[in-house]
Amino acid sequence: MLFRSYRTLERCFKNLEQQDYKAFEVIIVLDGPNKRAEKEIRKLKPNFEYQVFTKEWGGAPAARNYGFEKSTGDYVAYMDPDIFLYPETLRVWANIFEERPHINRVRGMYDIINEQGEVMFPIGQTPGFPDGSVWYEAFKYTNFCSGMFPIRREYNVGWREELKSLQDWDMGVRMLQKTDFKGTDWHYINQS
Repeated sequence: MLFRSYRTLERCFKNLEQQDYKAFEVIIVLDGPNKRAEKEIRKLKPNFEYQVFTKEWGGAPAARNYGFEKSTGDYVAYMDPDIFLYPETLRVWANIFEERPHINRVRGMYDIINEQGEVMFPIGQTPGFPDGSVWYEAFKYTNFCSGMFPIRREYNVGWREELKSLQDWDMGVRMLQKTDFKGTDWHYINQS
C-alpha cells in the first residue's frame, strides 16, 4: 500500500464485501513501515480474511512482487485501495478464466466514480477494429494497460522494480510479447 492510500481502504473493503463471488484472498503490502496505516487497518473488520505484510521500502513494483509471493490463488489482480469493483466483477473474471483455459489475462473498461456513486467518465478505452476486436499492437506505442486487471498465476511476468513509472504498461507489453502482440491469450470485456 502506498503513502496515504490506506484512507480509501475501508471503502475498498466494503466494496469487496459486496462481491457476489466470495472465493478471493486479500493481501495488503505496506511499502515500508507506516504506523498510521497499521492503526487504520487494525480498525477494519470485514467479513473476509486478509493478511498484512510490511516490507522495507522499495516502491510499488517491489511491493506488488512481494504480495504475489505471499498469494496462493490461481489468479491475481494488483489492486490499489482506491479501486472499487462492480459487485459482479470477480465472478465475471473467474468465469472467463474457468470457461476459457487459454486465457491468461482479462481486461476491460473501468470508470471513475464519484463519492455519490455516479460515473464521472469511462476510461480504459482500448484501440480496436470495427468488428470490436482489440488492436494489441497499439500497446507498443502508448499505455493502454492498467495493472489492476487479473492474470493467471503462471502467466505472471513480475514487476520490474527498477522502473519509477509506467510499470503497468511495461508489464502489459512484456505479456503481449509472448504472442507477438496478437493478444490471443487475453480477453477484453467490451462494456460499451
